[in-house]
Amino acid sequence: MTKNIFGRDNADYRLQILNNIFLIIGTPLFPVEDSRFYSVYRIITYMSLYFTFVTILIGIFLNLDDMAYVMESARPGISILNVLWTHFFMSINLNKLQILVKMATSFTWSELPVRDPVTGSKTTAYWIQRSQVLAWRTANIVVISHVLYLALRIVTNSANPLFFNAWFPFDLNNTLGYSFVLVLQGFGSIILANLLFGFICLYVSLVAIGCTQLEKIQISLLDLKQIQNEPHCVLKSGFVKCVQHHQQVLRYMRALEDMFHVVLVGPFLSVAVTLCFAAFTALTISGNHEESIQILLVIFAFLCQIQACCWFGNELTIQSGRVRDAAWGSEWIGSPISHQRSINIMMTVSKEFSVTAGKIIPVSRHTMMTVMNQAYTYLMFLVNFMERSSTRRGI
Repeated sequence: MTKNIFGRDNADYRLQILNNIFLIIGTPLFPVEDSRFYSVYRIITYMSLYFTFVTILIGIFLNLDDMAYVMESARPGISILNVLWTHFFMSINLNKLQILVKMATSFTWSELPVRDPVTGSKTTAYWIQRSQVLAWRTANIVVISHVLYLALRIVTNSANPLFFNAWFPFDLNNTLGYSFVLVLQGFGSIILANLLFGFICLYVSLVAIGCTQLEKIQISLLDLKQIQNEPHCVLKSGFVKCVQHHQQVLRYMRALEDMFHVVLVGPFLSVAVTLCFAAFTALTISGNHEESIQILLVIFAFLCQIQACCWFGNELTIQSGRVRDAAWGSEWIGSPISHQRSINIMMTVSKEFSVTAGKIIPVSRHTMMTVMNQAYTYLMFLVNFMERSSTRRGI
């Protein structure tokens, strides 16, 4: 039992940073006990997130005749929609998410090396802890950058600029009303940054934990051997432990897919549009340096999202396939017939496992390249359209 500012929880120390991030965004990975303060905080968090998005959306619809306003507002609007998708489906499936995290913390991975002894590259065990530190630091850097963006808007624009262009049902020239909106959007920016990078970290950590367990199964299978004068029951006992561990990991991976297949749909459907739109607005603005900061933040954030999801999803697929290779590479030649049959069965059932978005789109490096190509295609279409429109106006 650990204590934080929101109350007491049963957070695993190995995921403590990740749990702190999710406490901030109002979606605790470990149940928080006896905390009315945190219940109120969660309500404020949810209101801030969704109210910010709704006011941006209303502002766009009320200013459709002002293309500059629409372009400036739609960029963060699309990005926020991406993030809110993940938040909404994680929130309504919070119990399922907490069960998945509990399954993950039942495994151990500290005995695995953080660097590959052959290539020297960082292993998936390394990224479980490192990704938490990176997520925390990156979220803070993004928040600070967004504050800098607001400061530049204050210096270069008219009075009472906001973090996001939005509509409000009261006069923003009023000091009290403007201060309320600024605090609301500022708090929303903090939550959005932690939500985006917290989600990336959560996905990376849970998938990496699955990879470490598949690696342990491979090591155990390769260590199986029939030692001379050793009873067959010793070999059988070792193989049974491998099978039990493998079944536990398969249950975990199915729970992982069941939790994330809907959550990943939103990011995968919107990330190409988001990247395309951000790049297009970067090409169309002229001398608007404060807008460049927000554009770079959007592009950086969603490149991190798509690359992290696809790279680790691809790694899970590779490691699940290597279990079959490890079974084949074990010293089964000369072992009892019953053991050889067991190895054959394990090779048959050990198939590659893929995390998917919507049970349709495989989360892999190939999918990442497809998304990037689509974003580039959309961007070129918009650029060509703008050039043709300019040419026609010139004629």
